[in-house]
Amino acid sequence: MQCPFQPSCDVNVLTNMRQTALHMASERGHTAVIEKLVGYGADMNAPAFNGTVPLHMAVIRSNMAKPTDTSPQIKKVNKNNISFDMT
Repeated sequence: MQCPFQPSCDVNVLTNMRQTALHMASERGHTAVIEKLVGYGADMNAPAFNGTVPLHMAVIRSNMAKPTDTSPQIKKVNKNNISFDMT
């Protein structure tokens, strides 16, 4: 990915949802794009309309992409009728 209008290219331009390209790349897990955007000065702390920053988007994506390590243990505990507190 090249910024063809550099140095006048604005990598922090906002969508109508106040998201930057960094938000969208983080949400989709595009690591190479994230690295390029940060290299061009993308604001890693730019809040979207709902207050989320690009890091939030990456964490949400990573949590949705893989099951938690505790899910097999929870099923086993439930199967044996053992009560537990997950808090």
